[in-house]
Amino acid sequence: MIYISIEINMNELDIYLYGIPIVLTLIVAEVAYSTINNLGYYKLKDSLAGFGLLFGNVTISLLTKSSIFFFSLFLYQYKVFTVNELLPTWLVWIMTFIIIDFVYYWYHRCSHRIRLLWAVHMNHHSSEEMNFTVALRQAWFGPLTKVPFFAVMPLIGFDPIITAIAGAVSTLYGLLTHTKWVNKLGILEYIFITPSHHLSLIHISEPTRPLYIS
Repeated sequence: MIYISIEINMNELDIYLYGIPIVLTLIVAEVAYSTINNLGYYKLKDSLAGFGLLFGNVTISLLTKSSIFFFSLFLYQYKVFTVNELLPTWLVWIMTFIIIDFVYYWYHRCSHRIRLLWAVHMNHHSSEEMNFTVALRQAWFGPLTKVPFFAVMPLIGFDPIITAIAGAVSTLYGLLTHTKWVNKLGILEYIFITPSHHLSLIHISEPTRPLYIS
């Protein structure tokens, strides 16, 4: 019997319902800031390409999300531990965010090293700009290629519901790192992926970097 041991009052959809208006507001604000200061952060065709790729990603996600979630529930039956029973609720959430970040790091790294995954992921790096709409360039088949990596979480014992909600929050945070609007953030540069850190590490001089497959 599948058993979810913690009641969740907010679901993944709620996160996106709160997050989407914030994201759109940030895009409008960044466009206004760029236009007023003549910075040229945005180009119409480039931004439209971002929304087009997002549409494909969302379509695939809607078609596969239920199957992927129930697959996680299936794996959760064979968990090694029940994390919700070992840790207090607040620590479960913190650990879930940390493990999501750790798993995504390896998924992202492999997406720059393995040709099949790079073929899926490379559209994210197809823009010559760096703004909030670049974060919308999500790979159409990204939801599928992530499955083998994130399957480890329910097997360890992380609740699939908590993982889904924390994953939505992490995705929205990732969007915030795609901008030149924000300068360096001091000590936070050593703790989190910040906009300047992301720009310098991932999105600068991409064709010559060893992280990329030509």
